[in-house]
Amino acid sequence: MYQNIAITGASSGLGRALAIAYAHPGTILHLAARNPARLAEAATTARALGATVTETILDVTDQTASKTWINSCAPLDLVIANAGISIGPGDANFETPENIRALVATNITGVFNTILPAIDLMRTQPPNATGLKGRIAIVGSIAGLMALPISPTYSATKAMLDTWVTATARSAAREGVGLTLIRPGFIRTPMTGINPYTMPGIMAADDAARIIQSGLAAQKTHITFPWWLALLARLSRAAPPALFDNMKRKPPGYERKKRFLKKARKNFYELGALGRGLPIIASVGGDYRQSPSQRPQGQKFFWLFFFKKSNCFPALSHSPDSP
Repeated sequence: MYQNIAITGASSGLGRALAIAYAHPGTILHLAARNPARLAEAATTARALGATVTETILDVTDQTASKTWINSCAPLDLVIANAGISIGPGDANFETPENIRALVATNITGVFNTILPAIDLMRTQPPNATGLKGRIAIVGSIAGLMALPISPTYSATKAMLDTWVTATARSAAREGVGLTLIRPGFIRTPMTGINPYTMPGIMAADDAARIIQSGLAAQKTHITFPWWLALLARLSRAAPPALFDNMKRKPPGYERKKRFLKKARKNFYELGALGRGLPIIASVGGDYRQSPSQRPQGQKFFWLFFFKKSNCFPALSHSPDSP
């Protein structure tokens, strides 16, 4: 369906996985990233699968370079604006001005440096078999569905992209350009690999790429997964602020979290009536009667909602890939 594809942040993580997923004979892939060695490896792998590949060293915060790259890739059926960064609050548990500016520069300005030239380019292209002139996919995050004290600017940048795509999709479609927002949960990448906390529902980048590929083939405006984590994120927005009063910005240590989960598990057994009264816990988080080793990570996420006085709330701060 998509034969000419441009992907930013294609050197590792989700960007690389998407490049490999779309690599097959007859496909032209235009891959861009900042890391030359990793980008070359991704391009070599894609070529081995039969795709024609161009590789460009690109910092998406450079508006002129981004526009030049997009125009050099014409014509384009699909642009995936994947490049993004995640920065923790640091030892002081507060984001620095430098953190905030870097996140906004890459996750917002960098994304628009990619997609605005792509929209202008696609407007000039003839319609394809789907009736559209091209599609632009923007990688957001489930973190954009909630206000995270642990990574406020990261959440805000993803929320901004979420709002923009939702508000713009209809008008863009009238001009022949399809817009898609991708809202993944935790994806196993080099960036998330260093997180010291439990990441509920984490999945391999290859699995995430297949879900995204299927959603783009179906021309969806929103691709959100896992659904249950998105549901929790939405519910958290309606929760009283006091629920997050004791939530620390900096991820807690492993031992402290382990002690909390042990206590929460004990309380959860004692509150069996609560568990029976909330079937969603069994269906999403797993059966509370299972042994600890059998319970999925998702259940720990529910415990953190029911036992709000802990400082062990898991962060949703993540980035699918580094540009």
